[in-house]
Amino acid sequence: MNSSSVTAVVATVAIAAASAASAAEVTYTFFLDGATGSFAGESFTDTDVSWTLFADTADVQPGSPRGFNVTPLSGEVEVGDLAAPITEALIANSAVWTYTNDSQGLRIGFGIYDPFESFTSGSYEGPLGWSMVTSFSGAAVGTESILRAVQDQGIATTAGLLIVTSYATASFTATVVPAPGVLAAIALAGLASRRRR
Repeated sequence: MNSSSVTAVVATVAIAAASAASAAEVTYTFFLDGATGSFAGESFTDTDVSWTLFADTADVQPGSPRGFNVTPLSGEVEVGDLAAPITEALIANSAVWTYTNDSQGLRIGFGIYDPFESFTSGSYEGPLGWSMVTSFSGAAVGTESILRAVQDQGIATTAGLLIVTSYATASFTATVVPAPGVLAAIALAGLASRRRR
């Protein structure tokens, strides 16, 4: 491949990456170790529980002062070996949100808009001012429980309600997955680099 062809490939890669960079799948997962509660009417104890919200980074919006929020596209809960999608009605009326508080650090929550209520909310080890469009993982900090309405009203799934009344430890993970166009651009760039040698 001659230098002009390499330049054309690199330019194409740059354009593809720029156009795809504005959209990437992101997952926000709240983990609870050693949880107690019920799922679809069946009680559980000392069980790993999580709920994951799937979103697009292009949908993240500025929220409360020093914060951001996004309406997820879908979601699911896992209780031990069981899993179920969060209902479409709940997803359509929900948001994952964050803000930075000088005394409480990075706060992250998940809840509904109308009437406004948090299923979960707490402070986590993570970058202050986090914009919700980058990956990170951190444990809940402080002695405050992250449980809110998930204790009594529960998170609605297609299998039934998830209710969590207690847990041992909590953590949060955000994972950004590049859009297919970005992955293709990276592959093309690698191919052009190998051929140039």
